[in-house]
Amino acid sequence: MPLGQTEILIIVGVFFLLFGIERVPKLARAFGQAKAEFHQGLKDGGDAKGPEEDLDRGGRTETQALIEDAEAKGVETVGKSPEDVSEEIEDSD
Repeated sequence: MPLGQTEILIIVGVFFLLFGIERVPKLARAFGQAKAEFHQGLKDGGDAKGPEEDLDRGGRTETQALIEDAEAKGVETVGKSPEDVSEEIEDSD
């Protein structure tokens, strides 16, 4: 059952009563920023390899697998980038 004009006007009126007319621009701005961050996250998340590779590693992410490999070989990971840790693991072989 679709909403008619009367129902939409009632919903808008209740919205203004709850939030006040001066807060509507702030809410709209916050919604726009949240939407932009969400889309940026989707764009950044597109670089991920996918859950299939995590499953191949036993459910561990690439970083978790790297840390576990480093700990098994006695390589310190604190304060180092993943690239530095990978190089130290290769050097220890």
